[in-house]
Amino acid sequence: MPWEPAIWLVVLLAASAGVLGYATFRGRTWLRLAAGYIAAVTAGFWVTSMPAGSVEIKDLVPYLALSLIPLLAGIGAWMSSRLRSRWTRGPVGMVASLVSICTGFLLVLMLVLQPSCIRREKPLYSPGGRHAAVIRFSTQGAVGPEGARIWVRKTWSPFASDAYVGYAALPQTGQKSPRLDWLGPSRLRIQLVNHPPDRKHVCAEQVGEITILCESVSRQ
Repeated sequence: MPWEPAIWLVVLLAASAGVLGYATFRGRTWLRLAAGYIAAVTAGFWVTSMPAGSVEIKDLVPYLALSLIPLLAGIGAWMSSRLRSRWTRGPVGMVASLVSICTGFLLVLMLVLQPSCIRREKPLYSPGGRHAAVIRFSTQGAVGPEGARIWVRKTWSPFASDAYVGYAALPQTGQKSPRLDWLGPSRLRIQLVNHPPDRKHVCAEQVGEITILCESVSRQ
């Protein structure tokens, strides 16, 4: 069963809970800051994932884990003001503040760059809906060639394994490659369309119980 609506609902509920918590925890500064931060982080992920094609649970979990670092560091910086010793209060507050600012900046940078560098298509579910294959196109512009990464996971699992990593032709060029289709509940075909022989790629033969069939095809 496709579950992008469920992911969207979870993210929306998390953002709503953050807003509600910010409005509720009056008089408790650190709780209000934490609730407001959760609302901002989840809303930011929600908004910036729209241009990328879809929300993917594989990306959501590590993103939320990473977002905890600046939050906890910020709380630590605020709590350091309660330390009695000034020799401890100053260094602890400075280090915690630097960690919070730097990781927060990296988080914002990741959100801003994601829509312009990544195009992720919606998961392609196997017959029966037990597994999902996801393809993500990445563009590097003048830095390097376009690439693609395909991973396979169980439908309700955030953990995935790579099935393909390598060269790609972006969909907007009219020669989208690679292409995916399920040949059965446990057989995934990856078609490399007009694949240049000098472009490297890695294609797995087996991912868990899924058999991967990689084939090169020529099309005009």
